[in-house]
Amino acid sequence: MTETRDDRHGRYTGNTRMSAVAILAAIGLAACAPQGGGGRLNVRTLEVRATSADSMVFEGAAIDSTWTIPGEDARQLTRSLVLEPGDGSEIPNPLVDVALRALVTGYQFLPPGELPDDTGSTEETANGLLEISLQQGINFRAIVITNYNRGEDLAWRGQASFGDRMVWIDSRVLPADTVRLALDGDYEDMRDGAGGQQAVLRAQGTLSVATAGEYTVELTERVEVMEVPAEGVARMMGGVRVESEP
Repeated sequence: MTETRDDRHGRYTGNTRMSAVAILAAIGLAACAPQGGGGRLNVRTLEVRATSADSMVFEGAAIDSTWTIPGEDARQLTRSLVLEPGDGSEIPNPLVDVALRALVTGYQFLPPGELPDDTGSTEETANGLLEISLQQGINFRAIVITNYNRGEDLAWRGQASFGDRMVWIDSRVLPADTVRLALDGDYEDMRDGAGGQQAVLRAQGTLSVATAGEYTVELTERVEVMEVPAEGVARMMGGVRVESEP
């Protein structure tokens, strides 16, 4: 089995946003292919929206896809990142800039691990970890304790609620500035017996910077794992191009 990764990071421009849309369109077409053996597609999308008190909107997105075709060299496109002010205004504060960009580029969710294959097991609890790295060693973390139940169709369905807070005092500037990030959210996960998965994590809260005010924050991450024909994967990926600037 061959699995390759090709990370591509777009600049924070409108051209990158158009590339992200093109990738999503290609993923959507591939996902609609008839089911059959051959390949596996794992798609993750992250959408971030932050709104200031004066209604300035900042939006960002991350898109990852992993294509795996047994026995073949699989071409794959794994990431396109976008983050820019929604109205083209300049970000008014360096700490706001760091924090807003970190919500996309520093975001990582480690989902709950493997669940039992034993058909006699119908209930399980597993933990995931949401982590947002603002800077090296400065992280927001929340434990996502997920309760799973197994139905008659042998699919595991899990739900969780979570929340946490962090405070970061930046003493590199005078006077020292303070960042507070508070998020609450929920997680839904469905895993079928064939290895397919559909999961959604949603979080909302506030980002506060002492010298720049408070921002309302919304995060949504979606993950889907599905089986697709190997020929369909190769054909769809052959038509995808990424417009990224050096």
